Amino acid sequence: MGSSTFGSGLAFTGGNQSITVNTSQIANITGITNNGTDVSVSGLNLSSLASVNITNNGGISQLSGTANAGAGILMSGNLSASTNITGRSNAGSGVQFNAGNQALIGNITGISNTSSGLSFNNAVITLSGNITGTSNTGVGVVFTGGNVTLLSNLSGVALNGTGGVQFAQNANLSVGANITIDGRAQSAQNDIRFNGSNSLLGSVPGRDLTIRGRTVDFNSAITNISGFNNVTFATNNVSAVFNTTAGTLNLNNTGFITFGATTQTQNSTFNTTVNQLGAGNTLFINGGNLSLNGAINASGTNSHVFANTTVGNLTLNANIAASGNITLRAGTLASLQPSVSNGNITGGDVVRGTISDGGLAVAPGNNVVIYSGNANSNISQAGNLTTLVAGADVNTLAKQYNTSSSANAVLINASTKTLQLLYRVAPNITLVASNNSKVYDT
Repeated sequence: MGSSTFGSGLAFTGGNQSITVNTSQIANITGITNNGTDVSVSGLNLSSLASVNITNNGGISQLSGTANAGAGILMSGNLSASTNITGRSNAGSGVQFNAGNQALIGNITGISNTSSGLSFNNAVITLSGNITGTSNTGVGVVFTGGNVTLLSNLSGVALNGTGGVQFAQNANLSVGANITIDGRAQSAQNDIRFNGSNSLLGSVPGRDLTIRGRTVDFNSAITNISGFNNVTFATNNVSAVFNTTAGTLNLNNTGFITFGATTQTQNSTFNTTVNQLGAGNTLFINGGNLSLNGAINASGTNSHVFANTTVGNLTLNANIAASGNITLRAGTLASLQPSVSNGNITGGDVVRGTISDGGLAVAPGNNVVIYSGNANSNISQAGNLTTLVAGADVNTLAKQYNTSSSANAVLINASTKTLQLLYRVAPNITLVASNNSKVYDT
């Protein structure tokens, strides 16, 4: 243990250092500084070493550092360690990883009052253990540049700060396991933030990535996510609104890309432009109302797009294109109401917002399928659904009534009818003496 009033509490300088902790041994490496003004002074300083190797051979090791102005623990150079790491600072990062090649096995915890709990600055590092960063008024965990390989879950908490987990400019994150990244901040807008161009890569085939936050902020920038099986963007609080902000998300994955969850019952809005370049399918889902405000382009081979609400309206405010099918379902858990007239069916409708005529496009041989509550396909109706598909007419349009999506209603003439409209409302036709025939919903 080292302690200092003005300098680093404990600093390792120069050369190569190797520490082995054998069975029944405990190694606590601790540095504490009371310097309150110099941001370059850290509690535990491992930044000047050419190489550090810490091996647990049946023993227990712990790195800890405490600082006021600088980082609790500052690391750079080459570091290989099997140890738990805890850093605390008032105005600096709890733990700061700078440029260098580092491989760490163990839990890492960083805590800061006004800066970032954990900061990765152009670090080339592999992390295996529970990774947690907490800040009062700063960012829980921030990635800036570099290449970080993550083999375990990561969480960032900003109690009153500007970001739970933040990917700053040119951060590259590789994932070699099924992991969850969880961000929590005082403001939902700051839970998960992608600032600038960033990349998340599944470095091992077949792995799943889950990103949790009440809002995933893409900050009008470009984010690339590729190499995974399933990717899920979901809320970390089902009683709060879940949104994504404007920006571009490029995906190249093989499984389902899911935005939202059925357990989320508040209104959700997705403003992000989504480009699915892989063969995976894209699913937008919510328990309550759901608005699709960003364009969706699924150009990968036989890539389908789904959007579902369990009980709520599905509002279309941007175009959707897919090489496979497009399936839009509002009120998947809503029951049939055969005695209720059209316009009064509850449980959710597919609502035409600002989407263009012909705004739903599929490749030849595929279908656009819409499940809704109230019939809204009459060409004279405001916001009708028929013209959403270019060229849809009596020859390419099929309708079915008094059917529920939960009953797995079959498509009608699926090989020839491009647009399938399926409604929960039951036909209820009133004839007067002057009429001898009437086709429902025309």
